[in-house]
Amino acid sequence: MRILSFNEKTGEMEILPEVEDDLWTIKVILRRGDEVIAKTTRDISNETSSKRIPIIIRLRVEKVEFQEFTTRLRIHGIIIEAPERYGIKGFHHTINLDLGNPLVIIKSKWTTFELERLRKAEERREGVMIVLVDYDEYLFAIPMIQGVKVIEEGTLKPPSDDLDYSEDNALELAKRIISYAKNRGITKVILAGPGTFKDKVKRHLASLSIYEDRVSNADRSGLYELLKKDIVSIAIRDYELSETEKEVEMLFYLMSRDTGLYAYGLEEVSKASELGAIDTLFVVEDIITSDESGKIESLLREVEKQRGKVRIVPKESNAYDKIKSLGGIASTLRFRITYASS
Repeated sequence: MRILSFNEKTGEMEILPEVEDDLWTIKVILRRGDEVIAKTTRDISNETSSKRIPIIIRLRVEKVEFQEFTTRLRIHGIIIEAPERYGIKGFHHTINLDLGNPLVIIKSKWTTFELERLRKAEERREGVMIVLVDYDEYLFAIPMIQGVKVIEEGTLKPPSDDLDYSEDNALELAKRIISYAKNRGITKVILAGPGTFKDKVKRHLASLSIYEDRVSNADRSGLYELLKKDIVSIAIRDYELSETEKEVEMLFYLMSRDTGLYAYGLEEVSKASELGAIDTLFVVEDIITSDESGKIESLLREVEKQRGKVRIVPKESNAYDKIKSLGGIASTLRFRITYASS
């Protein structure tokens, strides 16, 4: 993310999304009633024909949709400014925001939560790729704020008594890894597997920074195994995924010991927030766009004001089902609180 300009007096900020996580950040901070300015296309009709033309419009936001792991954000709303000759002011429109397209966001008031989200996204990070390999299978994945995206997985021709394909397989996998690295700006690779085949692959990856580890399988079960290890925290320390899953484990540890240092469900968590008791708040991503979205957004802001941590748990995360089972929202507490009897 690049913040191109920010006028605190007018509340206007121009940003440039550069990677998929930037679109996720924009989705989180855009609220109903905010305004955006962007270049878009629209079908314009006259008496004889209709054609789609590029125009710059100002839109009052009504709804924002983001399909996980895509490179497009859909911003729905009402056109409040557009070239007069087209006569489209007051009409509904959807801006499809792609990577590399600038966007101006206008808010009556920017919250600390929103500004910190954007500034965090602006920090440059080294790209990270997870590679799991074995003699007969492999998996490539990318850690992101919204979860882990598996970008490729498959099987390999295993060695036999007559032929050993391992060197050819290692070279082919290395070429694919280097190609992904070049296209995605990746500089670090977490390379893991159950045996020695990963050493053969590593020999062809001299241009990348390699973090090695061992997992039982080079498949999705191996990926989940790897995500629990410290090596992931080291290699992707700028990402929230590994930290969030460990924090969720702590939440369930506190619950299992009946410490009282936890809350779950909207009612309990809201009460804890009113008392300033929340240390870390966990919210599953889909609750943000549910019927309770207004209450949830207010709660997120309040927790941030109190210097609590907010973790939005994506569907791709192992922690998602755990938090979902608690009503989609839960928290660890700084101190014990007493809830009124029903």
